[in-house]
Amino acid sequence: MIPPELQRVWTWGNEPNVETGVHTFENCLTWYRQVTPDWAGSAARQQTFEEFLKEGAPVDAPQDIVESVRVFLEEAHQKGLWH
Repeated sequence: MIPPELQRVWTWGNEPNVETGVHTFENCLTWYRQVTPDWAGSAARQQTFEEFLKEGAPVDAPQDIVESVRVFLEEAHQKGLWH
């Protein structure tokens, strides 16, 4: 279980019936594309916090989202929320 302070989600895009985003709920970054209905091609990819800070986003994401994730993870690391 991760602390509530480390639980965060970012979403982007405006395609109908599609949610694209990244979240921290599984103690890592989960980059996802959720399509409704579910059988229509949803996908997800996990990445450790460390990998993200070293390599950046493994998917095409808006730069402002990538920067927000980076700042959030750096601040959370400084507060000792993850090691």
